[in-house]
This record gives sequence, structure tokens and C-alpha cells, in this order.
Amino acid sequence: MLDGPLRRAAEFQRDLEPDSALLREFQEESFRNGYLAQTGRWAELKQAVEARLAKPGANRARIYTSASNDFQRAEETEYRLLAREYAQRGYELDPSDPFAAMTYARSLEQDGRKAESMAVLERALADITDPESGIANVLATQLANLKKPAAD
Repeated sequence: MLDGPLRRAAEFQRDLEPDSALLREFQEESFRNGYLAQTGRWAELKQAVEARLAKPGANRARIYTSASNDFQRAEETEYRLLAREYAQRGYELDPSDPFAAMTYARSLEQDGRKAESMAVLERALADITDPESGIANVLATQLANLKKPAAD
């Protein structure tokens, strides 16, 4: 359970939609996982992610993608590798999710697999129905940055 300022923030969000159990659960997990990542409590974060994945009806692709973003902050090799694994799992489970594509592309880039990263972003951009949307702009920017020649 959350305590202190995180609990109050989660309660504030919950009170915006008091009848939504889903919002309350999502907000609590989101705040907790963000806190664990920011404080470098990687083993606890991994346990929390595994608990979320075990819940019936869990959106596994979104959980993996979100967890990958959290674990990318880690300095320890074990958790950086876990971030890459989670990014790949999230993308494989839902390649139509632009956030999963963006996270997986960043993971590929960090692994030195620039061509694969660009291919993932190009597929994601091709699937966007509104090319003027915010996510389309983010994907296009990420792709453009990959296409820039490396500075010496």
C-alpha cells in the first residue's frame, strides 16, 4: 500500500472518478511503480510487475511496456536487460500499440540495432490513422532522430 504523499495523490485521482475501481487500481499501481523506480528499488518493482501480470484480465502488453520504461532507468545490467526483454514482450503481444512500438524501438536502438528500430517505427507510423496526432509526431521525431548521421 502507498503512504504519505503518494497515497494522497492516488486518493486525489481516485476521487475524480469515485465509482471507478479500475482507475483506483491503475493509479495506485502507477504511483507505486514510479516510486519504486525513482528510488531504485528494482527487486520490489520486479515483484510488483509480476504480481500485476498474474492478475486475471491483465493487459500484459501494456504492463510489459510500462515496466520496460521503468527499468530503463536502472544502472544494474540485470535490470537493463529486463527492460529490453519487457519491451520486446510488450511489442510482440500488441504490435499495434504505438507506445509498445516506441518503447521496443528505443530498446533496439540502445542495443545497437538501429535498422530494426527504424523498421519498428516505420510500421507503427504506417498504422496510425491520424498522422497529425501527438503520438504520430513523437514516433516521427524518434524515427527522424535515428536517421540523422551520427556526430563524430
